[in-house]
This record gives sequence, structure tokens and C-alpha cells, in this order.
Amino acid sequence: MGELRVLSQGRPLGLPASRKARALLGFLLATGRPHRRERLCELLWGMPDDPKAALRWSLSKLRAVVDTPERPRIVADRERVQFDAEGVAVDIRDIYSSLRQRGARLAVPQLQQMAGQLDQQLLDGLDGAGDDTFDAWLVAEREDAAIARVAVLRQLATHPDVEAIAAQKWLRLWQEADPEGATAVEQEREQARRLASQPAAPGAAPAAAATPAEPEPLSPRRFRGRPLRDQHIGFCQVPDGTKIAYATIGSGPPLLKAANWLNHLEFDWASPIWGRSFAEIARYRAFIRYDERGCGLSDWNVADLSMGAFVEDLEAVADKLGLERFPLLGISQGAAVCIEYAVRHPERVSGLILLGGYAAGWRHLASPEEQARREAVLTLTELGLGYR
Repeated sequence: MGELRVLSQGRPLGLPASRKARALLGFLLATGRPHRRERLCELLWGMPDDPKAALRWSLSKLRAVVDTPERPRIVADRERVQFDAEGVAVDIRDIYSSLRQRGARLAVPQLQQMAGQLDQQLLDGLDGAGDDTFDAWLVAEREDAAIARVAVLRQLATHPDVEAIAAQKWLRLWQEADPEGATAVEQEREQARRLASQPAAPGAAPAAAATPAEPEPLSPRRFRGRPLRDQHIGFCQVPDGTKIAYATIGSGPPLLKAANWLNHLEFDWASPIWGRSFAEIARYRAFIRYDERGCGLSDWNVADLSMGAFVEDLEAVADKLGLERFPLLGISQGAAVCIEYAVRHPERVSGLILLGGYAAGWRHLASPEEQARREAVLTLTELGLGYR
């Protein structure tokens, strides 16, 4: 929180002056997972820079700060880069971890410290350090931090160990940050107080005393950032050598979603449509998604983008995770992939959930005139995008 700082045994360490190098470190810390070198180059560097050279320079500068002879923290190979955060305290991640503890009421001093941290802007000063995608990621991360601040203020405003005067202060801050949520809880408490003050009917049990609202742990419904941090990302290989990235989140019976056009295991969570839908599914299921070839975290430069290749991507994910019998979720293009997979492996598919899809596309169903028009649009798009 605030400007990015690195401390060792309480002493601040000097970070590189380059905003892009600091943005790289902040991104690796906040996401907590490996990233492809190509993606990092696209996020933070563009022409006329030499992105690969700039990334190598930034990693060398960061290693000089965070690595020790006993423990290298910047872990990189020819394809991916990540930060080894084992044994490292990262303030925002520690806050999220504390707020996810179900049934635990945090101590007042800890909550006050967290409130002070969350008053600062996440990764302050790094706006514009990368491209539009980096800025969009930064905005989403700051929205997540704002939601965490609301959760902390709520606990302070309703904590039984907070003195009345201090509780009013936290209640005012909570109302400013989340007017609807604070008002709803206050109405519930006021109703409970009125019920408790009413005289009991003869022979009736005494009314229960009003109690402060219990702090609710952050949930996917309430906190969009949690699923992104809780999902596990892995990789598998299709027989043609293509690497496919997949993600799992939640527990329970598996539900496998087939990839559809232009998906991304990380950025889909920021979508107002997919993020909430996926989080809701993950409350009841072990929800599995993957990036199809050419998209997201999977290999981009691939020769085969045929229907058969898309089905093989799904097969590779199901085999990698050892799924025996499971339902498939197909949306748009993914519906056709699910149908073909079910035809090939009927013994493994327990059900099909298809939304806005098709079994056969326009090359099979459209008139010759419509097929010619669409082929022309495809050619114009391919040639036009190549020169933009």
C-alpha cells in the first residue's frame, strides 16, 4: 500500500529509479504467479524500446535489491518470470489473508493497522508505467483494496471492544465508503434493539439482546479479487506441442468450461459478466477453465487453429486433471467444442450446459452468398489488422 517499498529487517532498501522496473516488481508481487516474458514486455514496454532488453535490465536491477546469496527471489527461465514470496510479508496479501478467516474476529489493534494501510493508494505513483492493460489491472487491484477497506471499517464499527466514541468515527468512515452496506446493517441492529425493548407477552421467552453485526468474511460475491488470488494455474501439453494454461478454483464436483473466443484466465475475473458468474459457480463446484490456443496464458504462436485442435485442447486439460465423468459448460464457440468432445467421449460427459452456442457454424449452414460475404470480411480483417 502506498508507494512501493521493500524492507529488510525494518530497513528500507533502495529500489531502481525506473518506474517500469518498480511496476514490474509490484505486478509480480501482487499477482503471485509466474508470467510469460512476452506478456511482461507487452504490459510495460513498447516501441521504440527494445522490450526484451528492457525486461532483462529491470530484472537485473531488481535482483540486486531483493535477492540474497542464500535465496534468489526473482526466479526466471527463458519463458517465464515470477517472484518467490515464501517467507516474505506483502502487506496487501496479508490483509486479504486475514479478512478471509471465517468465524475469526480480529483484534482492534490489528484492524486499526490494516485501516491505516488501506487508507493509502495501492502502488501509488505507478499509474501510466505500462500500457492500457497494465493501467486496467492497476485500477482493478485498487478496487479490490477499496472493498477490503470497507470490510475492515465494518469490523471496527461493530467491534465490541471498540469504545463508543471511536466506534462512531469508524461508522462514519464506513458509511462514507459503503453507504448502502452500512445503512442496511444499522437498520438490522435498530430493529433488533426495538424487538428487545418490547415487553414480552405473558409466558413468552424474553427477547434476545441486540448484538453487534458479525463481520462477514470476504466471499466471491462480495469480493471479486479473491477468486483471482485463490485460483490455481497449471499447464499441460497437447500432442502437437502446444502448451495450454488451465485454472481451477473451488471445491466439490468438477465442472469444466470449454474455452471460447478471446478468453483469459486472469482478465476474465475483471469482466462484469464473467467475473461474478464464475465466482458464483466456484461457490459450489471445482470450477475448471482454460485458455484456448492463441489466447491468454496459452501458447499464442500456433499453426493449427482448427476445430479439431480446439477439442484436443479440452481433451488435454481433462486428461491432465484426471477427470473421469463430469459436466461441460460451453458458451458461444465453446458449445460446439463441448458437443464434439461429448461425441468422442460419451462415457466421460455427465451433462452439457450450452449457452448462446451452435452445433455447426456458418460454413455449414449459411447460404453460398453469406459464406462468400463472411470469407471476404475475414480476408479484409486479416489484411487490415496486419497494417494497423
